[in-house]
Amino acid sequence: MIIYSNSCSYGVISDGPVYSDLIAKHLNADLLNHGIGGSCNERIFRTSTRDILKILDKHNANNIFVLIGLTNTFRGEFWGTTPALHQDGHFESFTSSIVDNSYTREFYRMYDQEGAITNLLSQLVAFTGWLKHLNIQYLIWTNTPHLKPINFAENFVKPLYKNISEDAGILPLFDFNFCDFSQQNNYQTFDLPYDQGGHPNTHAHKHFSDFLITKLSLSFNG
Repeated sequence: MIIYSNSCSYGVISDGPVYSDLIAKHLNADLLNHGIGGSCNERIFRTSTRDILKILDKHNANNIFVLIGLTNTFRGEFWGTTPALHQDGHFESFTSSIVDNSYTREFYRMYDQEGAITNLLSQLVAFTGWLKHLNIQYLIWTNTPHLKPINFAENFVKPLYKNISEDAGILPLFDFNFCDFSQQNNYQTFDLPYDQGGHPNTHAHKHFSDFLITKLSLSFNG
């Protein structure tokens, strides 16, 4: 079995094994963790799609399980000059703490939460629909604590929200996230405090991996 994981830093950085390491060990599976610190959701979807296509060249879809930890929507990306990790061309993700060129300044000047969440849900529907078509199992959730809901009763977003809400492979995006899970279970960060972007320690990752494994078991049995 292949476990493919993608995320921002919350699925990559800790003071010991992270959740994907522990899940792969539990399932005796090979792990490909292509998360990168600072990633935006656009990068996560794009590189996951590309990487899964590569994996399918050598492995049966029934032997692939995809783990996606989403991030907040006020991260973006631009085409820069420095090649990124995992052969991602020159795409460079940025966060609100890095506003150092005209593109990033304009991104935040024009940023709209309603539009960003609508785009996120649209990307999710397309990505998960593709995985279902290929018969690839997946589990998707939010890692960061800043994904805010909008009015999902509006006609332009209601069908998208209904689709992802009814998907057993997507944990409640706006009511659950890894950071809150860690704090609620009294786990500490290993670097900065939570409110300064700190990352849960490996004990939190162990508890979270056990939680995700229960969800994976439901998927395998379902």
